[in-house]
Amino acid sequence: MTTVDSDWLKRDLFFAVGNERPLVVSLQAAILQQTTEYINAVDSEKSRLQTQNEQLKRMIAELSRENEQRTSPPPKRKKRDTGTCPSNI
Repeated sequence: MTTVDSDWLKRDLFFAVGNERPLVVSLQAAILQQTTEYINAVDSEKSRLQTQNEQLKRMIAELSRENEQRTSPPPKRKKRDTGTCPSNI
Protein backbone atom coordinates (compact mmCIF):
# COMPACT_ATOMS: atom_id res chain seq x y z
CA MET A 1 0.00 0.00 0.00
CA THR A 2 1.44 3.36 -0.93
CA THR A 3 1.18 6.34 1.35
CA VAL A 4 0.21 9.74 0.06
CA ASP A 5 2.14 12.79 1.18
CA SER A 6 -0.68 14.97 2.54
CA ASP A 7 1.26 18.21 1.96
CA TRP A 8 1.73 17.29 -1.69
CA LEU A 9 -1.94 16.42 -1.99
CA LYS A 10 -3.01 19.71 -0.40
CA ARG A 11 -0.72 21.69 -2.72
CA ASP A 12 -2.03 19.79 -5.72
CA LEU A 13 -5.64 20.41 -4.71
CA PHE A 14 -4.88 24.05 -3.98
CA PHE A 15 -3.47 24.60 -7.46
CA ALA A 16 -6.26 22.59 -9.07
CA VAL A 17 -9.01 24.61 -7.38
CA GLY A 18 -7.26 27.88 -6.78
CA ASN A 19 -8.48 28.08 -3.20
CA GLU A 20 -8.03 25.27 -0.68
CA ARG A 21 -10.77 26.17 1.80
CA PRO A 22 -13.89 25.53 -0.34
CA LEU A 23 -12.51 22.17 -1.42
CA VAL A 24 -11.78 21.09 2.16
CA VAL A 25 -15.26 22.14 3.25
CA SER A 26 -16.87 20.27 0.37
CA LEU A 27 -14.80 17.15 1.15
CA GLN A 28 -15.85 17.37 4.79
CA ALA A 29 -19.47 17.81 3.72
CA ALA A 30 -19.21 14.73 1.50
CA ILE A 31 -17.73 12.70 4.35
CA LEU A 32 -20.45 13.93 6.71
CA GLN A 33 -23.14 13.02 4.15
CA GLN A 34 -21.73 9.50 3.72
CA THR A 35 -21.47 9.08 7.48
CA THR A 36 -25.08 10.17 7.91
CA GLU A 37 -26.22 7.72 5.24
CA TYR A 38 -24.26 4.92 6.91
CA ILE A 39 -25.71 5.71 10.35
CA ASN A 40 -29.23 5.74 8.89
CA ALA A 41 -28.62 2.39 7.17
CA VAL A 42 -27.30 0.87 10.41
CA ASP A 43 -30.26 2.26 12.36
CA SER A 44 -32.69 0.84 9.80
CA GLU A 45 -30.98 -2.56 9.98
CA LYS A 46 -31.14 -2.42 13.79
CA SER A 47 -34.89 -1.78 13.68
CA ARG A 48 -35.40 -4.61 11.20
CA LEU A 49 -33.41 -7.02 13.35
CA GLN A 50 -35.29 -5.99 16.52
CA THR A 51 -38.61 -6.67 14.79
CA GLN A 52 -37.35 -10.02 13.53
CA ASN A 53 -36.07 -10.86 17.02
CA GLU A 54 -39.48 -10.18 18.57
CA GLN A 55 -41.19 -12.34 15.93
CA LEU A 56 -38.77 -15.19 16.59
CA LYS A 57 -39.30 -14.90 20.35
CA ARG A 58 -43.07 -15.17 19.85
CA MET A 59 -42.62 -18.20 17.57
CA ILE A 60 -40.34 -19.92 20.11
CA ALA A 61 -42.83 -19.30 22.91
CA GLU A 62 -45.69 -20.69 20.81
CA LEU A 63 -43.70 -23.77 19.80
CA SER A 64 -42.69 -24.34 23.43
CA ARG A 65 -46.34 -24.26 24.51
CA GLU A 66 -47.30 -26.70 21.74
CA ASN A 67 -44.43 -29.01 22.68
CA GLU A 68 -45.45 -28.98 26.35
CA GLN A 69 -48.99 -29.95 25.37
CA ARG A 70 -47.73 -32.85 23.22
CA THR A 71 -45.26 -34.20 25.76
CA SER A 72 -47.55 -33.98 28.78
CA PRO A 73 -48.71 -37.43 29.85
CA PRO A 74 -52.37 -38.09 29.15
CA PRO A 75 -54.70 -37.87 32.13
CA LYS A 76 -55.02 -41.08 34.12
CA ARG A 77 -58.07 -43.20 33.39
CA LYS A 78 -60.48 -44.05 36.09
CA LYS A 79 -60.96 -47.73 36.79
CA ARG A 80 -64.37 -48.93 35.74
CA ASP A 81 -66.46 -51.04 37.95
CA THR A 82 -67.81 -53.77 35.73
CA GLY A 83 -70.10 -55.14 38.42
CA THR A 84 -68.69 -58.66 38.26
CA CYS A 85 -67.36 -60.54 41.23
CA PRO A 86 -64.06 -62.26 41.12
CA SER A 87 -64.62 -65.98 40.57
CA ASN A 88 -62.07 -67.23 43.03
CA ILE A 89 -63.88 -66.05 46.20
